[in-house]
Amino acid sequence: MRWLRGPSFSEALGAFFAIACVLLLTIWALHPSLLLANTVTAGGDTGAHVALPWFLRTQLLSHGHLTGWYPGWFDGFPLYSYYFVLSDLLAAIGSYVMPYAVAFKLTTALGSLLLPVCAYAMGRLFSLRAPLPACLAASTLPFLFDSSFTILGGNLFSTLAGEYAFSLGLALSLLAIGLFARGLRTGRGVVASSIALSVTLAAHVLPWLWALLGIAVLLAIDLLPASVGFRDPLPAPAPASPRTTASFAVRAGALSLVLSAWWLLPWVTGQSFAISMGYVNDGTDGGASYASRLFPGGDHVMLALAVVGLGVAWATRSRFGVWLTALAALAAIAYVADPQGSLWDERLLPFWFFGGWLTCGWLFGVCAAATVRRGRQRARERWIAGVHDGMVPRRLRFPSPMGWP
Repeated sequence: MRWLRGPSFSEALGAFFAIACVLLLTIWALHPSLLLANTVTAGGDTGAHVALPWFLRTQLLSHGHLTGWYPGWFDGFPLYSYYFVLSDLLAAIGSYVMPYAVAFKLTTALGSLLLPVCAYAMGRLFSLRAPLPACLAASTLPFLFDSSFTILGGNLFSTLAGEYAFSLGLALSLLAIGLFARGLRTGRGVVASSIALSVTLAAHVLPWLWALLGIAVLLAIDLLPASVGFRDPLPAPAPASPRTTASFAVRAGALSLVLSAWWLLPWVTGQSFAISMGYVNDGTDGGASYASRLFPGGDHVMLALAVVGLGVAWATRSRFGVWLTALAALAAIAYVADPQGSLWDERLLPFWFFGGWLTCGWLFGVCAAATVRRGRQRARERWIAGVHDGMVPRRLRFPSPMGWP
């Protein structure tokens, strides 16, 4: 079957070009000479975070622990019991082979650099045909440089201000969602899917919750009857039986919970010891803040195109397009409906903007593929007309170039 094979050379070359452009521009913006300099990083909360991986390396890992009591602030607190260890663990491990300051800075940039790679992988795991996966990878670039928010997570501004764990979790969540998307259609990859989801939680809880919501929406779509179900306008695998889909979701979800229980169970049962940060949600002025935050001036064009993508997704009954636009809409609803509590509602905004940028990338890929298909159809019609008029020898076959459908 076509979707089981790897990409053709032209597809792989296009994907490499898209990912390379995002990586080069991102690395350029991060100033490689400063990343590789043996100096302590600063900016936002990052200057304080630099102390924690060192304590993890020198005190916790040496005793075989990933969590423990950190005496540095507030007369001590339980380190990595209420926050996430993966990014700092990578920095601590990296410091064994390079200067600690360099390992820490490279780790803070890791999530941003993985984002286009994981976006492409998600597209491939959804079995989207070229150029859609490459377009998804390219759409991460404007999101990384989006200046509508500077501390909430995901974009470069937030990453450099200290939200590097969120960035890593966001990239890994795309891989987890993609593996679940493949598994729900094929029943394959239970272990890989559960590990990816558990690693996402180890990076940051908010992208993990977003991934869980995305998987739930995808499960609902795949369990719809075939008569009302969705597929992609480009060739993609047919849905599995409802039994196979549900079985995969239960097995992969249960295994992921088991793999994450070492951190998740103490975190859930220890909430009574946590204190609220006293965040105040938006909307205290009658909802005007919600509108201004959801529709900032700099993103009007992107959001307008995303609305067009929403219409195209539903018109073509694209599984991926409907899932993506529904997930973005749910992120906006969650932002508005989030009750006053420990979670600051603005922390949900990055998923709204990220979904919008991915939708724009998907829409561009669909339009590009449709344009190529239309051009080939016209070329075929001209060839047939030439054969009928005797202008083209019948023995010459119409060329069928590889690449986009």
